[in-house]
Amino acid sequence: LLKNSFKVVGKDKDIIKPTIHMVMFSLILTTLFFGVLLSFFTGRYVGWGILVLLILISILTPFKFFYYIRQKADQSWIVYNTICGKDISYSDAHSHTKLQKSNLRKIAFIEIIMKYVGSQRSRKDGIGGVLINLFLAALTEIWDLLSHYMIPAVVVEQKPLKQIVPQIKSLKNNVPATLVGVFGIDFVGNVIG
Repeated sequence: LLKNSFKVVGKDKDIIKPTIHMVMFSLILTTLFFGVLLSFFTGRYVGWGILVLLILISILTPFKFFYYIRQKADQSWIVYNTICGKDISYSDAHSHTKLQKSNLRKIAFIEIIMKYVGSQRSRKDGIGGVLINLFLAALTEIWDLLSHYMIPAVVVEQKPLKQIVPQIKSLKNNVPATLVGVFGIDFVGNVIG
């Protein structure tokens, strides 16, 4: 799996551009956050710090989900075309995914909700807290798996989300044992985490 992944990435350098864009956006958000903290600790530019913090919380953090989903969609389209033997640019992929913006927005909204659900893990001790934490961890892991399937299905197959749901139900019968093991290891690692 890793060998073939690196082989595909090696065929087209545009595949890594969406990842670079996500990393850069994350660096900008992190820099702004620490800049706000610095302004609060030093007592300088506190008014600007509050303004930047409000923009971070109300605009940039929610926008991050939509931006990341769109970048993953762009990457899916580039990978698909690379596997098919076509060499497309990042801008071609971005133009293609523009056609699926409404479905990608729905996925991003669900992503925001799942992030909130994942943050609601109980701090309680005892069997009740452990069961709630396991349920929430399983729910977020299932969403993680579904989102990895839904983005390429929306972008490559150009299907609406309603048509993808029946395919997801049959997906469990068609996933190779190797991938089931990888997903299981990922799930167990996150539950332990």
